[in-house]
Amino acid sequence: MASSGTQSIEIFETLFCGSRNHTKTYEDLIGLEVSGAMKNPIAIACGIASGIPECGSNFEGELISLGYSEIITLLKALEIPIQPVQEYGLADLIASCTSRYSRNKAYGHRFVHKLISGEDRPNLIERIELFFNPAEFIQKEVSQSESHVEGAFALASIISLAEEKKVEIPLYDTLFQILTRRVSPTELIRFVSKSTSDEVHHISKIATKRSGLGMDFGKKISRKP
Repeated sequence: MASSGTQSIEIFETLFCGSRNHTKTYEDLIGLEVSGAMKNPIAIACGIASGIPECGSNFEGELISLGYSEIITLLKALEIPIQPVQEYGLADLIASCTSRYSRNKAYGHRFVHKLISGEDRPNLIERIELFFNPAEFIQKEVSQSESHVEGAFALASIISLAEEKKVEIPLYDTLFQILTRRVSPTELIRFVSKSTSDEVHHISKIATKRSGLGMDFGKKISRKP
């Protein structure tokens, strides 16, 4: 928990204290809020990876590691103290990316399952929406979900903030491209590999073919500046 007021944090710490709860308090409100928002898109990416046959637990672990690195990069650019985030942020990130109760991870898994099953076929109007306002399309799609998926709502804002601070967060960019149907979910494989070798392309092509994750129309839609 974080608060700028000593009295209020003591009250809430007492309320949440119990035999099954462990609480720690911080004064870093902004760091907690930013890292809390940034962890959720990474959980969506892990959910997507969990639905790709060629991606296992080790792959998801690599996504978490890369995502955490990008969180720290943006926090540094925002001049937010890193040490408190290293204490509470990493634990929160791991929980969101691995828990079976994670709403964001569950959404990512459902997203890739819809692609594999052929349920996801954007019509002409939806493709136009994707072209002119991709961020709004993502939020509109998520609003129809059974649960609140914070990561999808935060994704565009996180990317805009990174662009404003002139820092690169390629995992978030890749996730944005996937959710707006510009690239196949198997693009995560190429991203994590950090390589353009023939072997990596071969693995990605096999994953795409086996999973039914080809995105024929994806290349026709370019991200709005």
